[in-house]
Amino acid sequence: MKNFFNKNRQLFAGVIIGSLTIFFISSLIVEKRLENLEGDIEANIKVATKSLDNLSGEIARGEANTIATMTVKECSQIEQAQFDSRLSKLDTGQSISELRELDTLFSRCAPSAIIKRAAMVVQLEAQYKVLNLLVEQRKVVGTYDNYDNQLVSWEALVQAERQITKLSFDSLNLQYEIVRQLISGLKVDSKEADELKNQGQLIRLELSKLVSEASLLHKGLK
Repeated sequence: MKNFFNKNRQLFAGVIIGSLTIFFISSLIVEKRLENLEGDIEANIKVATKSLDNLSGEIARGEANTIATMTVKECSQIEQAQFDSRLSKLDTGQSISELRELDTLFSRCAPSAIIKRAAMVVQLEAQYKVLNLLVEQRKVVGTYDNYDNQLVSWEALVQAERQITKLSFDSLNLQYEIVRQLISGLKVDSKEADELKNQGQLIRLELSKLVSEASLLHKGLK
């Protein structure tokens, strides 16, 4: 046995050294690939974060990108001016013909701004999900907690914006209900009208609160 070992010592040594060399080279290759993967994912995380920053900024400024604008058919400037004028005088009492004009303009002019904003919020939520997925992928590759706090804030902002969208539609529906009720004979100074106005006031207060919260979250993420 000793003779066999002595005769093949160099061969064994060569096999061991070769195996170790292959192991270390393989380890270096895997490590390099992991580093490249980490770099790619982190680059994508930065892109997703930048996109979120842009979207949240546009929403805060009341702007809409091309995607959001494509979802809405705008009424003319003249119609929009007529609608805004009629709606601002809703509490003062208007003739049936004026209310019918407002009713006609409602479907064309009232929802456009809210729908565009809703489309922006949908994009914001989708981009947040992309960022969340990328961070999860990065954590699979290695320890990574750089974005944990940001993800919590982004989620809170998305939730606030979704609630703002819901309340905006609630306010719109309530305004339309008031118009329809007035056309049907509801008196502006009646108890029923006051109740509807109170509902609107509560919605506006909640909206104002949420908009302030969203603004603070947006500033905290910059």
